Amino acid sequence: MTLVFELRHLSSDALMSLWQRSSSKCQDDWQPLSDALPSCTTEACVVLMKELIVSGKVGEEKMESFFQLLSFIPEPTAGMIDALAPLLQLSRETQSAFLGITALVNHFCSMRNNCDQEPAVRGVMKNLEQHLGEKCTLHKSEGIGQVELILKAIGNAGLAAAPLEPVLNSCARWKNNPIEIRLAAIEAYRRIPCTVSHDVLMHLYQTYDEDVEIRIASYLMLMKCPNKELFNQVKFTLQEERSSQVGSFVWSHLSELLETDDPLKQHLKSFLPDDILSKEFDREMWKFSSYSDVTFHSGTGSANVEVRIIFSPMSFLPRLIATNFTIYILGRAVNILELGVRLENVEDVLRKFFGLQSDQNAKERDSKPEPSVEKTHKTHPNHLTSKRFSFRNDLPSKGSKSKLKMENQSCPNGQSNKMSELVKKFTKRMGKKKKPKCDLSIKVFGNELAVLDCRELRSQAKHYYLNLADLVLKLLKGQEIQFNKRLSLATEELMFPAISGLPVLLALNASAAINVTVKGNMDFKQRNNFFINGYIKPRVLLQISAQMGTAGTLGKTGLSWSTRLRSSTSLDGGIQVKKGKEFKIFLNTPEDSMDIVNFSSKLCPMTVTETDTWDDFSGQVEIKSCTNEEVSKIFGWQLCSEFSKPGNQNDDFVFPFPGPMKAAVTLRKRDRNLYQYLLRATYNYVSQKGAWIPNEVGLHFFMGTPKSELKRNIAVDFHFNVAQKKFEIQLIYPNKRMQLNDVALLKVHFG
Repeated sequence: MTLVFELRHLSSDALMSLWQRSSSKCQDDWQPLSDALPSCTTEACVVLMKELIVSGKVGEEKMESFFQLLSFIPEPTAGMIDALAPLLQLSRETQSAFLGITALVNHFCSMRNNCDQEPAVRGVMKNLEQHLGEKCTLHKSEGIGQVELILKAIGNAGLAAAPLEPVLNSCARWKNNPIEIRLAAIEAYRRIPCTVSHDVLMHLYQTYDEDVEIRIASYLMLMKCPNKELFNQVKFTLQEERSSQVGSFVWSHLSELLETDDPLKQHLKSFLPDDILSKEFDREMWKFSSYSDVTFHSGTGSANVEVRIIFSPMSFLPRLIATNFTIYILGRAVNILELGVRLENVEDVLRKFFGLQSDQNAKERDSKPEPSVEKTHKTHPNHLTSKRFSFRNDLPSKGSKSKLKMENQSCPNGQSNKMSELVKKFTKRMGKKKKPKCDLSIKVFGNELAVLDCRELRSQAKHYYLNLADLVLKLLKGQEIQFNKRLSLATEELMFPAISGLPVLLALNASAAINVTVKGNMDFKQRNNFFINGYIKPRVLLQISAQMGTAGTLGKTGLSWSTRLRSSTSLDGGIQVKKGKEFKIFLNTPEDSMDIVNFSSKLCPMTVTETDTWDDFSGQVEIKSCTNEEVSKIFGWQLCSEFSKPGNQNDDFVFPFPGPMKAAVTLRKRDRNLYQYLLRATYNYVSQKGAWIPNEVGLHFFMGTPKSELKRNIAVDFHFNVAQKKFEIQLIYPNKRMQLNDVALLKVHFG
């Protein structure tokens, strides 16, 4: 998109004037400008987009795209943050506004020191703090999802979130908060500097009666700031561990750290004590929480994949499954994608799916507590077993409560009260039937871009269904529908000084355009009498261009490389059924040619006055091939492929290509009068009273290309009449005819 580069040179006033002039005309004139604005990434463009969002002149799809692209702005400014901050106070804004703006704040802070002193940054963080309250308590107008979103946004803000650590501390500690909120508060520490106190995470990790997910999440956040004292604390906690789930996860994580080839984790090995794994835990990954780490190496870089599976003692299903994909190239680590799926109370749904009954025994089995490490080691002193003891028989019945009360009076050190609390806790849990919960978290380049729960997933599915229903309704009315999408994939320009004194220019521009045209007419009122007619024409264009050279007052010199990938096809036809006796399929071919794939690449020298193209390149290799004439004549179309590239001695594949290159697959029409392929079948049936043999039967089958230059028609006719004692079969194919009648006479006609 050249338009994106041009917009970056405009001031706020000039950009606003351009928008007003273009939007006053028809939609086709200002649509390219609307598509280019989200990718402009200058302060003037951001301010204009903010004004358009507030005034409601931007559609929901473009607004979502704009917020998601905020984290990719190369040089964020305080003016951008100040302009976008009011959007957080609009009630109609979605989660993409909170996540996108806070990701922009984190990028802004990563490029300068003491960013929390910027008024714009303080304003954003103050706004988020007001949404949380003192302990993340839920207000009447806010649900769990809204508070969780604010905590995710604080996690995105990273360095700027350091002043909110006391609030996060309270949210994570307070046990009256739902576990989703406590987990989000813990994960909000992921980008907070290590100089800020993380004591609450250590406290939660070392609290043995705390929830398994809370403890494991706290442990993982502590690993963001490793030191020798931390690993000594982990070693002590692991030796005294009472939870098999927490113990197995920490044990597997430390084991992977000792053996990993991940470049980003190599420094952790120096902090690990030699005897940190003195106590062994079970690593059966489908029963116990576990961590896996795999690294792949190649000549130019490497990739690392992490997988975390966390179980809860309350369910046989994993509570959390998360994966993280990171690549290492040119000495830098890029966290490409991180996905996390959290499930809760879905056991009954799974049982119903497989046709199982959710009886009381199943409920009791799901509510069993995990075996403590201490009890397990009494049976196996040297190794932790994976067997879980049954808690069902230990629960008191109504008739044994008095007996339990008398026994509890003899329990020392307040153990009676603890046992009573445990009994109440588990019997209460078994008596409740909770609603299923699910959460999906998506991080791209370390930035949280989407947080979806079951309700939101259903809402989005409903939205797509409604859009699909609207599309079908338009097709039923015979309307033409067009889908247009312009994407700016990369618009980067870098200029830096060279030894010669002239600035060096590096520029990259990648864009894509998609156009799909659909038109149809359908009628399904009767099962044996319907028709479907229509066409679909998809077109795709991908362009990538790069420039390298010097820029001065007189102009630019250097090299320009451009490549293009284009595809333009169509499918036009229909199906018809009339009264259950006639069936027809047809395929229209109005086009003379179709570019299935067309790829081209050019390398051009740039001078101050002009840009030349190197079309003639020494040693150019060209390969052309087409389907043979006989096959092309039969079908009326010819499939051709073409390939050319610069030749060299080694015949190696070099990218970008040192000269012009082309690859194409094309479908060309050879029969100019060929406009339709037709397949038709009909039958006629007259029954005879008192007999299973029909009185008259007629069948007709036709396959061909009507009105074409070359006759390709093939037809079969069958007719049978009992009253007239007539029987006839006729076969017609190009230039020949065969007929068989009731006197068994074969006639062959040529011509």
